[in-house]
Amino acid sequence: GLSVALQVFFNLQCLWPQLKKLLAELLEEVRQAPLPAGAGFHQALEVNLQVLVGQTQRVHALDEIIQAKADPVTHKSFQSVLEASNVNSLTSHFWAEAVGVFKAKFAKVCQDRAFRAKAVSDCPKVLQNLVTA
Repeated sequence: GLSVALQVFFNLQCLWPQLKKLLAELLEEVRQAPLPAGAGFHQALEVNLQVLVGQTQRVHALDEIIQAKADPVTHKSFQSVLEASNVNSLTSHFWAEAVGVFKAKFAKVCQDRAFRAKAVSDCPKVLQNLVTA
């Protein structure tokens, strides 16, 4: 299924635009997960990290397929299509975008001075959540 779809997009010369569209949809899910300041922050952070990890795993699996696949007629690798757009790794590209989304969410939460102080004092807990995600 997925391999055939990738081949069709490759043949139609729209592989990278379709992958960008997919990445945008995955990033939107990361963006939509709420991250409130105050009560419920740690639980919301855990949910955000689960969404982030899940989406990154999906992208990584797709990235592995793309890196392994080549067109049977032209023998051109699917990865070369990404490289032509300065994308060496779909996973790295997604991760950079996702980190930007996560950073913006954190910056918004930390605009609250009282919460920022609590977040700093809770930093070991936050780091533990990151490590176990």
